[in-house]
Amino acid sequence: MVKLIGALFIMLSSIIFGMVWQEKYDRRLREIRYISHMLKWMEAEIIFRKLPLQMICEKIKQEAPPNYQSFFASLQHDLEQSKADLMTIWNENIDRFEKNWALKKEEKWLLKDIGHTLGKFNRVEQEKQFALTQLHLAEQEQEAFLEKQKVKQLGVRVSLLFGLMFVILLI
Repeated sequence: MVKLIGALFIMLSSIIFGMVWQEKYDRRLREIRYISHMLKWMEAEIIFRKLPLQMICEKIKQEAPPNYQSFFASLQHDLEQSKADLMTIWNENIDRFEKNWALKKEEKWLLKDIGHTLGKFNRVEQEKQFALTQLHLAEQEQEAFLEKQKVKQLGVRVSLLFGLMFVILLI
């Protein structure tokens, strides 16, 4: 009876491990979707409402998920306090907060790339850059979705098999 209960705990813990392993793929997909939404919002505020980036950061940080609130708060603070150019401030903040994100290199590069455009070009060029970035983010989102589907199928099966193998070895 004790062996059976122990085997059930091992199987349950291996399945939970597989689910936790899958979570980073779910999180990456959610973050890509959020970044896409955030960039559309920034584009609308810059192109149509002609708001300064400090005010845009204030609006976005109120609606942002917790791991992005601190990024926008820091960005807003640095824009108000620092004498550095926007691209430098943008890149420093991305470098500072990227460890809290589930993004891959490609998505981080896209974020940094948009920082090169902000404030340096006219609104038409910025609008083109936003559109190009949205296109690349859509590709990354599709890739993340396919990766998530593949890992979802694989994760539960592999964790279940490892749990089963461990139970067989112990019995």
